[in-house]
Amino acid sequence: MEELLEQLKKEWLQLKEEIEKTISIKVDYEPIEYILSENEVLITEALNPQLPQLAPFVVFELSCRLGRVSNLLIAPRASGKTKTAIISSKILPAERLDFPTPKSLQEKLNGKKKVDLFLEDMTNLVQTQVLPMIATLIFQHEYDAGDIKIPYTDFCFFSGCQYEKIEQIINLPEWTQMLQDRMLRLYIFYYHRPQVNNPLKEDEFPEIPYVEITPRDPNLPIEVDEKRILDLASMLETQISPDRTINYTKSILSGHAILCNRDTVTEEDANWLQLYEPCITIEQHLYRRTPSKILARMSFETAQYGILFFYLKDENPDLKRISRILRFPEKTAESILKSILTNLECQLIKNQIVGVWIEKLKNLHNVYSLEPI
Repeated sequence: MEELLEQLKKEWLQLKEEIEKTISIKVDYEPIEYILSENEVLITEALNPQLPQLAPFVVFELSCRLGRVSNLLIAPRASGKTKTAIISSKILPAERLDFPTPKSLQEKLNGKKKVDLFLEDMTNLVQTQVLPMIATLIFQHEYDAGDIKIPYTDFCFFSGCQYEKIEQIINLPEWTQMLQDRMLRLYIFYYHRPQVNNPLKEDEFPEIPYVEITPRDPNLPIEVDEKRILDLASMLETQISPDRTINYTKSILSGHAILCNRDTVTEEDANWLQLYEPCITIEQHLYRRTPSKILARMSFETAQYGILFFYLKDENPDLKRISRILRFPEKTAESILKSILTNLECQLIKNQIVGVWIEKLKNLHNVYSLEPI
């Protein structure tokens, strides 16, 4: 085992050197310019001191909710999924489903014309009757089966999922048939996240200032060129069927405009959404899809995402530490780690797209850092 780890360490150092070379290569990418709105500044200033680089994910979730787009945050353990959901619900009230049962869901929703519902971990719905209920509510906005009846409601669902558990969900028929095309996925990535001297405990949150949001119908007038809308919609096509992407794009843009207290969608909203391209389109590098385009059953490259996440998160990633965090069993260390190295080298390092992808991620966090990274 010592010889194996020594060999893996050598390969890791070689790979790390390749990554650093790739990052240092000057790529042809023009950063997107975007000036945060007053509400976005309030959120960012409140979060950055103790939760650096979390603000863009809170803003994205709020924009989706205001545009009535259900969404799922995917990331490793202890990376900010639950913090994002709870902070989002403090800014824009939402119902929390702690113990998912058909009865508890009915009680949360009955008699309400509009409901935002969040669950800390979506894998808690696996093998429960609640998952098909939520899938139906997102799809039809009402539910009627057996003793459970939920009349029409403007329903928006948001949740989180650990990347290593995603396969428990994506191979279920409720996901492939009803949710895959109706829950936008955002992958959390940090970029050399600053260390915090006094990090918050799991149940602690920074003081969130009052964020004034004027209620508006999410179907706002759009003052953005149709070609730009199509370009933005193409980002979502890495996750969602093309016939739905334009409506989803317009809904998210409208939600962001509402968050910024605007009554029309402008180029500012378009620039904002484009910032998130690296955290949306990365899915095409993380999943293997079957030939079926409609009901694709996907196999998740969990280890690859983990390595990439921790490499970008830390200034000096260490193979042994990353292996420990990802909890690789010792008996399968060789096959798993060598597979990771091969996949990363072939799919990310040798492909010059990775240089641009990292620059786009850096651009996103630069905008929300309030000072250059």
